Amino acid sequence: MAQATLAKPVSVNGRGLHTGVHSNLVILPAAPDTGIVFERADAPASGRGIAADFRNVSSTRLCTTLTNREGDSVQTVEHLLASLTACGIANAIVHIDGPEVPGVDGSALPFAREILGVGVKWQEPPRKVLRILRDVWVEGSADSSVFAGLVPSERFEMDLTIEFPDPVGRQNKSLCLANGAIASVLGSSRTFCAISDIKWMQSEGFGLGGTRDNVVVIDFEGSTYLSRLRFADECVRHKMLDAVGDLSLAGMPILGKFIGKKTGHATNCKLLDALFSDPENYAISLADEVVAAGLPGVDLTLDNLETMN
Repeated sequence: MAQATLAKPVSVNGRGLHTGVHSNLVILPAAPDTGIVFERADAPASGRGIAADFRNVSSTRLCTTLTNREGDSVQTVEHLLASLTACGIANAIVHIDGPEVPGVDGSALPFAREILGVGVKWQEPPRKVLRILRDVWVEGSADSSVFAGLVPSERFEMDLTIEFPDPVGRQNKSLCLANGAIASVLGSSRTFCAISDIKWMQSEGFGLGGTRDNVVVIDFEGSTYLSRLRFADECVRHKMLDAVGDLSLAGMPILGKFIGKKTGHATNCKLLDALFSDPENYAISLADEVVAAGLPGVDLTLDNLETMN
């Protein structure tokens, strides 16, 4: 399977979910083997690109932040990265003039619509895939009931469980993420938070761009959703979407099954560190026709996306 980039640039504007700062973002086509690279338009002239690479993760507090060696950073990259994965985009330059990716509606769907609206451009070099060869597991730093793992599988699969008080409760979802599944099943799910956490989050500089339209707000004390849900299990779907975005920092499609319980950005990124810490855990190879047919984004079009959502 060939690599892919966008056929044309696309633009997305808006306030960041956490900083509340308005940013203009342009996703540009890129040459083969570029990967996904962020460029801060407002960074010093000496600044360099910020590669979407797990080694550049500088913070996982409430979102995933990437920082390069020059100190340039970009915050809340996970939803955009999930949309690029969902659409099968291997190479893109993400030009942004602010500190955080626009939050838009709190999901990956607006990004995917823009990308599929201009179309995908296929590139000659073949796509590399990351095959999981043996089980890799990590636990949460402070809670052993929090864990994430990658185990061998012929396709990219995910099984995720979350546990919260009512009305969320215990939610589990298992999904094969081949072809258009990320976009159609997970793409429109929004981030969520407890109403009791909002004052604390804002005092720490987070959630400043959140509203009840782009965040599912939950009153756990009253066992009530204060935002209208798009799906009964929107919360677990969004945690899966976050995991897709975080796992994309491996730099290539994964052939393996992600299994998580109460996992978040910190544990997801810790898992990638553990995976790449031992070359016996994985193999990198070119995607043959059989593998390529099941990769995320294959045969996905804007018409499919609008129908499925």
